[in-house]
Amino acid sequence: MGTNKGKNKRVGPGREIACPTPAACPPPAEPLHRGEREILRMIATGQPLDLILDRLVAVIEAHCPGTRGSVLRLDGEKLGHGTAPSLPQDYARQIDGVRVGPRAGSCGTACHTGKRVVVSDIAGDPLWRDYRDLALASGLQACWSQPILDGNGSVLGSFAMYYDTPRTPTAEDLGILETAAQLAGLALERQASLDAANESAQRLRFTFEQAAVGILELDTEGLCVRANARFCRIFGFEESEVAGQRYERLLFPENRAREMAALRALVRGEIQEHAGEGLYCRHRSGSVWASVTAAAVKDGTGRPVHLVLAVQDISDRKAFEQALKESELYNRSLFDSSPMGLALVTSDGLIVDCNPAYTRIVGSSLEDVLTPGFRPVVAPGYEGEEARARQELMEHGYSSPFEQEYLRPDGQKVCVRVAGRKVARGGARFAIMSLEDITARRRAEDEVRRLNETLEQRVRERTAELEASNRELEAFSYSVSHDLRAPLRALDGFAHMLVEEFGENLGPHGRGHLLRIRAASQRMGELIDDLIELARITRQQLKPMFVDLSAMATALARDISETEPGRRVSWRIEPGLSAEGDPTLLRLALSNLLQNAWKFTAQKEEAVIEFFGSGEGFHVRDNGAGFDMRYGNKLFTPFQRLHPTSHFQGSGIGLAIVARIVARHSGRAWAQGEPGQGATFSFTLG
Repeated sequence: MGTNKGKNKRVGPGREIACPTPAACPPPAEPLHRGEREILRMIATGQPLDLILDRLVAVIEAHCPGTRGSVLRLDGEKLGHGTAPSLPQDYARQIDGVRVGPRAGSCGTACHTGKRVVVSDIAGDPLWRDYRDLALASGLQACWSQPILDGNGSVLGSFAMYYDTPRTPTAEDLGILETAAQLAGLALERQASLDAANESAQRLRFTFEQAAVGILELDTEGLCVRANARFCRIFGFEESEVAGQRYERLLFPENRAREMAALRALVRGEIQEHAGEGLYCRHRSGSVWASVTAAAVKDGTGRPVHLVLAVQDISDRKAFEQALKESELYNRSLFDSSPMGLALVTSDGLIVDCNPAYTRIVGSSLEDVLTPGFRPVVAPGYEGEEARARQELMEHGYSSPFEQEYLRPDGQKVCVRVAGRKVARGGARFAIMSLEDITARRRAEDEVRRLNETLEQRVRERTAELEASNRELEAFSYSVSHDLRAPLRALDGFAHMLVEEFGENLGPHGRGHLLRIRAASQRMGELIDDLIELARITRQQLKPMFVDLSAMATALARDISETEPGRRVSWRIEPGLSAEGDPTLLRLALSNLLQNAWKFTAQKEEAVIEFFGSGEGFHVRDNGAGFDMRYGNKLFTPFQRLHPTSHFQGSGIGLAIVARIVARHSGRAWAQGEPGQGATFSFTLG
């Protein structure tokens, strides 16, 4: 057992702190000596730490009756439970996790200072101020604590001896306390070494199993010993199938001799590392592209004991390289076959590559174009565009397209559209210039320009002729209409006189003929009026403004209803409908549509006429006679009727007027109907 030489330093009532130096103590009794040897054997044979510490406390308590031993382990700034089989469990539980410090009881202070702390009377010692009540309630009145140190002098914890009565240690007691702390230090230090070794082994095992590359271990004869999961996935092995396999089975015949020779050179120590990549055989079928790095692991004498291979699956990289090569070939074919001239130019203006279209446009051979100093000859007047494009290319990495003229070596002039953009190729910076031959387009544009100039003159002449023709036609229409009115009035007047003066002598048949003559002449007069109205709509200048269509329809409905007060008609007019247009023409169009609905609902006892709007336009709907949709395309044509005049009166010009007005407002008109089920007439404006 160790002894404590030197004097203890008294620092308070019933307490001393002393350095753990050897002391002059009587030789320990034989049972204690045997216990020390037993503890050392347990440490040497790798017994569990808990068993060692428990046995250490038991040996000390057996040799020192009345002692209650305790081992606390230091974890950072806190003390954790090691062992204390004789201490009250509640006390041991509450001091677990105590923070070390200058006034943290005997154990916390000893670990803080690294020196032995002896408190002979807990009740009056200031070191126990924060824990005095807990200790006294547990029946503990004295505590001596020795810090447990490792070989470097670092504190690992404390060994403490508690007593139920105040007590001052003898020299032998202090020697036993120091020896117990030394034995505990050996056990804790060895456990720390074991923990570090286990942690290192676990890290190595984790690295081996979870490595992003495949790892294969071979013996010096080329037999597989073990492999990680990544290697097994790459080569198609189950993990249980790897051991005992010959590595050369994974090699293709054309590579086998070279690879095996490299591995033998590693075993002989002729090379330190071997690396390569190639196509390898998978375990059952197929192949895989892999990159393999091999090195020898040596023992203490420098003799290789096994080989370690790191394997990476490079199939994706090889596929990418192949795709890249195919892409380059494809891009080259596009470059060469492009109808647009393309040239790769260095920063100092040297052309290093171009396609056939470029040489054809500039009129020079490939050898001439690739000659240092070659540049297409710019036609006079275009030099500024070249300078501007170079400046823009330098500042922004591209140049906006511009038109240029070059002079070919044969003297011909070629018009081109030029653009440029900076590109990277093989790590170097270039500009790719594109030339589009627009000579033919320029000629065509010039020709179109000349044609347009003559066309504008012809259009002006034809417009003047058309306006004159329209004026003549309008004058003719007015003249014809005016001249026809006189004979019609005479015809109607004389027929009326005949009926008045000679009606009784003519008999029923004669009067009937005269009445039909009068009706025909009046109908013809109405047709002439409608024709004049249709012509007037075409000529009338539009005066667009905001129009309240709902109010207009309401007023028209009231006027129409007053013509036949006895009819039962339900008018349904949606409020708030408005549009922009000529109010006079829009009123005429809406009047024709509403009167049309009024006319064709005459035979309905309960007639319904609606005016409403939707996302498609404006609509007038009725529940009247309707029409057959097969003939709907005739509705807006002048003088086209789908019903006989004997059933419904009218000239057949009203819907044509509606269509003409809507067209003048850049809209369209259409209708839907079904015989006997009514009709809907719709229109848009603008």
